[in-house]
Amino acid sequence: MILLAGAALRDGDVGLHYLIDSASARNERRLIAADRHGGCSTWHDETGAAPDDSIHVSGHAPLHPLDQESSMNISIIGAGNIGKVLARRLVEKGHAGHAVRIANSRGGASLQAVAQQTGATASNVPDMIANADVIVVTIPLAKVPQLPKGLFDNAKPSAVVIDTCNYYPRQRDGRIDGIEAGANESRWVEEQIGHPVVKVFNNIYAAHLEGMGKPAGTAGRIALPVSGDDPKAKQIVFGLVDDIGFDAVDTGTIADSWRQQPGSPVYTADLDAQGVKDALARASKERTADWKATSASPGTFDHPA
Repeated sequence: MILLAGAALRDGDVGLHYLIDSASARNERRLIAADRHGGCSTWHDETGAAPDDSIHVSGHAPLHPLDQESSMNISIIGAGNIGKVLARRLVEKGHAGHAVRIANSRGGASLQAVAQQTGATASNVPDMIANADVIVVTIPLAKVPQLPKGLFDNAKPSAVVIDTCNYYPRQRDGRIDGIEAGANESRWVEEQIGHPVVKVFNNIYAAHLEGMGKPAGTAGRIALPVSGDDPKAKQIVFGLVDDIGFDAVDTGTIADSWRQQPGSPVYTADLDAQGVKDALARASKERTADWKATSASPGTFDHPA
């Protein structure tokens, strides 16, 4: 089960975009996931190379290993803009038997209004890990080390952890030495929580995630980049991305996830699948001054420092 909430995605349910790697003798299919997000939700205050030589085709295929009778528990940690939108969209697309939970640092009692708005169940963070099939971490990056120590120790071995977080040093997070020294953001998150992650939903504005999803096969459908080291985990994420109205483009491993960080060509660009592929290929690993901390950081989003 997935705690944030998702629906079981049925085999053959919807048309998906695939990449066929021309280098593979067996024509292995790889889903492309591309999504965009403007940043992580608020934790305290709010209730290397891109794929190439590929052929883009579309078709119908299983979205993830769970069959249509399976149920998923989806847990969302963070009740800011992205967390609330994901909760609402996943509940809307959910089938009977699936559960979506949402939590923040202040406890479930503070989230009753959010629960009413989204249809998700308000919960406490420690209570929604053990039985979760999917766990979404969508809090300000600087708050990730404040998650309870050992939080993911009792997660199921098969649990998929999604990281939507972005580093905003001048606007919100201040200096994070490991990232300033060259670590990519999602690798840093993995080190803090002690669990592998899949990076997605970090390059799209919450309002666009809420309102710009389209049925599979629609021309110009927005695509979202997805990075991760576990192919099975990415398959599940590809299905969730598609189910809420977006194509998915496989960025590669977490080591490649810098291609979808803030300041990259794909960030907040609302591109289709081919546009995302092209943008990922143009990305530079060099972090520009706008995305580096200064001695005065952090400021605000209106007045970066």
